[in-house]
Amino acid sequence: MNSNPNRNKNPNTSSATETRDERKTRVLLAICVLVVMMLILLIVLMVSKIISPNNSHNDFHESKLESSINSTDVKYEDQLFNKSDIYAGELVLVDKDHKFVFPAQNTATVNIFNSKNTDVYILSDSKLYLNENAFSALNKMMIAFNSATGNKDACITTAYRSESDQQKLYANNPSAYAKPGYSEYHTGNDVAIKINPSTSIDNDEDGKWITENCYRYGFIRRYPDSKVSITGENESKYITKQFRYVGYVHAYYMNKQNYCLEEYLEFLRENTSASDHLSIRTDNGTQYEIYYVPASGGDLTTVSVPSNCGYTVSGDNVGGFIVTVALG
Repeated sequence: MNSNPNRNKNPNTSSATETRDERKTRVLLAICVLVVMMLILLIVLMVSKIISPNNSHNDFHESKLESSINSTDVKYEDQLFNKSDIYAGELVLVDKDHKFVFPAQNTATVNIFNSKNTDVYILSDSKLYLNENAFSALNKMMIAFNSATGNKDACITTAYRSESDQQKLYANNPSAYAKPGYSEYHTGNDVAIKINPSTSIDNDEDGKWITENCYRYGFIRRYPDSKVSITGENESKYITKQFRYVGYVHAYYMNKQNYCLEEYLEFLRENTSASDHLSIRTDNGTQYEIYYVPASGGDLTTVSVPSNCGYTVSGDNVGGFIVTVALG
C-alpha cells in the first residue's frame, strides 16, 4: 500500500515558521528605526546647542534660577555663540555708526493695542508693535504712571519700525529721520511718548514722573539732553521723547551712574570680563553680576555662563556679549 510521505506533516508548519521569522524581522527593523531616530534627535540637540545655545536672549533662564545664591557658589559652563548673536538682545547699540542687523524672524510681534487691556494710556495708532519684554514693562509703567498721577493723557506715538517703514519716513524728511537700518526703533524695544495732545513730558508736571521712574521698569531715556555730545541726538526740539527698554538691572545702574547707553556699554567693555564682574544690588534688593565677553572674531565665541542660576546674554551690536547673572 502506497503511503503519503506528507501525511504526518502539518501543512501550516512552514507558513507559521515564515510568519515567526517575518515578525522577528519586523521587530528588529522597528528597533533599528527607533535607535536611528534617537541618534538623529541627539545629534539635532547637540547641534542646536552650538548653533543657538539657550538663546532666549532676553529672558532669564528661570529653569536654572535658584531663589538666592552667593556669587562664590555660582557654577559656570562654556557655551558657543554664533557671530550673528552679537546683533541680538536688549543691549544692542543702534546709531549712525552701528547699523541694526534685522533677524531672520521679526521679534516685535506684540500688538500694543490688542494686548494692553487698560485705558490709562493712549496710542496714536492701533498698529504699534514691541518685543514681549518691552511691551510687558511698558504696560506696567503706564499703569503705575496713572496710579501715581491720575493722568490718562500719556500717548505712545512710535514703536517698532521695519526697514521699509523707515525708508518711507527718511525719503519724505531725511533731516528728521535716521537712515533705514540706523534707527533704534528697529529693535522693537523703543517707544516715543508725549502728553496728549501736544505737550512734551519734560514740560508737564505729571509727565516728568515717567523720566524719573522709567528705570524701575527697565527703561532709559535714550537721548538725554545732557548727553547730546555722546549720542549725537538732540531731542529738545521734539515733543515726543524716546525711551529704550534695556532690562531692569541695566536701567537701574545707568540711572544711578547717569550713563547713557553708549557710556554704559563702553564702561562694561573696558571694566568687566568673565573673571572680573560688575556687582550690583538694585533698590528691590536683588543682587546681579554683569560682565562683558568680546567676540572671538571667528564664527563662534565661547561664553562662560552660569549652570545653576538665572542669566541672560545680549549682544551689543559692536563686538561682543553682555552676560547678566541674577543671584537673587
